[in-house]
Amino acid sequence: MPRVFEQVLRDVTDGLALAANPEERWAAIVAASQTVGATALSAGAVTLDTRETLWSRTTMPAEWVAEYDALGLEEIDPLAQGIRTGHLPELHAAGIPLSGVPPDSRFTMLRTRLLDHGYGWFWGHLWRQATHENVVVMATLEDPRSMFGPNTSILIRTVSALMAARLSAPMEADPVGDADSVSRSLSEREKDVMQLLARGKDNIGIAHSLGIAEVTVRMHLRSVRKKMGASTREQALALALLRGAFEP
Repeated sequence: MPRVFEQVLRDVTDGLALAANPEERWAAIVAASQTVGATALSAGAVTLDTRETLWSRTTMPAEWVAEYDALGLEEIDPLAQGIRTGHLPELHAAGIPLSGVPPDSRFTMLRTRLLDHGYGWFWGHLWRQATHENVVVMATLEDPRSMFGPNTSILIRTVSALMAARLSAPMEADPVGDADSVSRSLSEREKDVMQLLARGKDNIGIAHSLGIAEVTVRMHLRSVRKKMGASTREQALALALLRGAFEP
């Protein structure tokens, strides 16, 4: 598992790093989603205050998108609701209503049509920026949580974060930019921690490998998150990889 985990991250990071313009970045993001079994990808950005859609793209067939719009399925789509409220479920079975949502006959239609297209599960990721949130939603046919072994969720979160970090509207500049002095300032121990995180180890595994306490691992991860300007460990890992802050 660690070798597969590490190789997937290397391949995704290399592909995203080589993309030189918005269309190449989008192609690299789509390819990244496919490395973790996605059958479709939808992405975009919404404003923080009104949750208005700034832009969006999808690899889903145009016929399905047109049908979805014509039937008003966005009104009851749990993922669309999650994006509107800022509480996007990380993992959600296709067409299953969120808790507390009243019954609607369209849920059955939504689930049936999604499954017809090979979309059985959805993995969502929100990345908060200064004025907006980047949104990444990957569809898979099967439950993806065991695809790469017991730490698959960590891998998918990290790949999702890598994708969200490079996400930009068509014709926009690279959102990651060049590595600055802050992103290069990881201590040697912080680099050790990130290398092990990139190999799929959790906090306990990292602590055992380095011979340090788990609380010390958490301290190093907090420090890296602060230096990277990230809110989660997966986002910190994604930015550190893209900025070349350590050798995976």
